Amino acid sequence: LTPSSGVATIPSDYLGYRRVTWTGNPNQELSYVVPSLWAMEWVPDNNGAITCVPQIFTIEGSNLRVKPSDDSALTFDYFQRTPALSVGLNWLYTNHPDAYLFGSLCEANAFNKGQAFTAASLWKQRRDEVFAEIQTLNFNENQGLAQRVMGSTP
Repeated sequence: LTPSSGVATIPSDYLGYRRVTWTGNPNQELSYVVPSLWAMEWVPDNNGAITCVPQIFTIEGSNLRVKPSDDSALTFDYFQRTPALSVGLNWLYTNHPDAYLFGSLCEANAFNKGQAFTAASLWKQRRDEVFAEIQTLNFNENQGLAQRVMGSTP
């Protein structure tokens, strides 16, 4: 991202940030501050004076703001929103056509009340297995993460 007066527009497929890095010399990892505290934050350097190197960022709407304000490029690592399903082939149909098959059979059998109830529950179970597989395979990057705390803690 390239900010203008310390403000950059985040991508339209943004879901959540992972890391924001100021690409000046040397690179600086920025810390997140909630928008309600943004106006009150000032960034001291080691001697207590305000530094020119961005240290913190916040996200308000579709804007990412850095403080102190700077126009240097940022590396913005973020979670992407899953693209909307549309007519034709998409990532879900390409990688998991069985999700469509089992989901359709579940709904069709549920619509046909009475004797098809056991069949509907069978297809529902198969559909849920496919959903669990998709969750495990496609969204596994969120599992097993740890949070590292720097500095003194209470």
